[in-house]
Amino acid sequence: MEDLSRIQRLEERVAQLEQEIRSMKEGMHFPPPQAEPSVATTPPERSGTSPVYRPAAPKKIDWEHLIAKVWLPRIFMFVLLIGVVWGFKAAVDGGLLTEELRCVIGFAAGGLLLFAGFRQQKKQRGLLAQVLMGGSVALFMLTTFAAHYWYGFINTPVSFFIHLVWVALALVLSYRSQSQFLAVFAVFAGVLTPFLVKSTSPSPIFFTIYESLLFIAFLIYASVRRMPVLFYTTFALSHLAYIFFQLSVGFEEITTLGIIVQQLVLTLLAFVYLPFSKPQLQVLLTGFGLSALWSVGSYEPANFSWIMLASAALYGGFAIWFKRKSDTKLPYATSLTLYALVFFCLKSADGDTLPTLLLLEGFIGLVLGFYMKSSLQKLASFVIYIGGGLAAYAQLIDGMDTVFSWNLLTWLVGLSTLYGLRTLLLKDTEKQSFLADVTKVLSFGIGLLGLVFLTDLTLAVLADFNSNVKYLSVSAVWVGYAAAFIAYGVIKDVKKFRLAGLALLFLTLGKIVFFDLPSVSVLIRAVLFIGFGGIGILISRFIYSRKSS
Repeated sequence: MEDLSRIQRLEERVAQLEQEIRSMKEGMHFPPPQAEPSVATTPPERSGTSPVYRPAAPKKIDWEHLIAKVWLPRIFMFVLLIGVVWGFKAAVDGGLLTEELRCVIGFAAGGLLLFAGFRQQKKQRGLLAQVLMGGSVALFMLTTFAAHYWYGFINTPVSFFIHLVWVALALVLSYRSQSQFLAVFAVFAGVLTPFLVKSTSPSPIFFTIYESLLFIAFLIYASVRRMPVLFYTTFALSHLAYIFFQLSVGFEEITTLGIIVQQLVLTLLAFVYLPFSKPQLQVLLTGFGLSALWSVGSYEPANFSWIMLASAALYGGFAIWFKRKSDTKLPYATSLTLYALVFFCLKSADGDTLPTLLLLEGFIGLVLGFYMKSSLQKLASFVIYIGGGLAAYAQLIDGMDTVFSWNLLTWLVGLSTLYGLRTLLLKDTEKQSFLADVTKVLSFGIGLLGLVFLTDLTLAVLADFNSNVKYLSVSAVWVGYAAAFIAYGVIKDVKKFRLAGLALLFLTLGKIVFFDLPSVSVLIRAVLFIGFGGIGILISRFIYSRKSS
């Protein structure tokens, strides 16, 4: 009896639990259980309570926030500063303010702006606080400049030191408020400082050391704090400062050395300091070009060539290192290596060897670009190759004087690299359909340039013969070239080659009729027509015999 009562109590408890679970399901609107679909049946439709995933709506620009909180305080702070300057001028013109009182008011106004900036920062009004702090530093620098340059209260060393204090203040404020705007303002003030002090004989050595240290410090700060705008601004302002200094003092080798040192630091930041590398890599190519231009204008050709060779060795070493590590910076290193070699060739090679060197360098770069699948590498190498092609055109336009000359080598290198480029493009035509059209145009260009090369070579070989022999030989070469196209097309069963050969045959016939006949004797005319007619019949016979077989 005791066992039966225990079983009965358990059954009642189970029934009570089932009732509670059922009520909980009804309260939470759970869907009824469904049987799993079999392989042959389609799965049941989802319940209406299932979540529906929709793409996120594009984020709208809050123009009120952008205008009222970002740009409005910056613009009107500038307006306020202009008003202060005009107010000072009016007071000075009226004789109300002495020179000492003007400086005191300027520093006091800067302090009030700085105090107001801290107050706004405590109230979580960060954008307004940054503008007030930037305005205070600007007012401090303007007042220091006036006290030194206009009134003579402060000598040059003290004025320079005080300006550096304001630069450091702006940098500290940027760090505390995590403001890129204040950091940009600080680097602008730092670059401007040497031009705000009076100096009868500016020192290129002092200027170079100062600007280089400032450049390095702010580049490192921008890299550590991940501030791309500060990075770009530092790079641009540094070169502008060097330009203004060189215009006022003249070109000095020591200032160019400072630019080279800055490029080395930029290289180390871009290639060694791994985080935040995109802005550094983007600036690196531009920086190398600018440093090369500074060097070519300041150093002797021999020294410039050594600098470019050293740069090629440096970037080539980085390229080998990145290749072993499979690093994404490899295209940048190889591009810089190629550009260093290009500058070396432009300064060291003479006019005859330069086209060949540029064509080879550009082609090697294209091969590396296709191998690494790097668009940047391809673009850089293509620019070099186009430059080599233009230089080759300028060299070959007058024709070959002798057979064994630099013109012959330029022709061979140009045609070989074009054929190699066509081979590279053919490998990518399956992935990119538009390359098929480019390959067709390139193939036509190679065939046409081959005809021009054979004509130039024939005329160089027959330079000492009369015009009759030259006309006859050139026509014979054209016919042989057409026959080679037709034979290849027939043997390999390529219709395009057969049609190109036939078109060249008719082009040769037009050349004979319109250009050769008026200038050659009757005997040469007979030889031309008999030979050309016989070759045409033989070619026709060859085509049909191969087709029938």
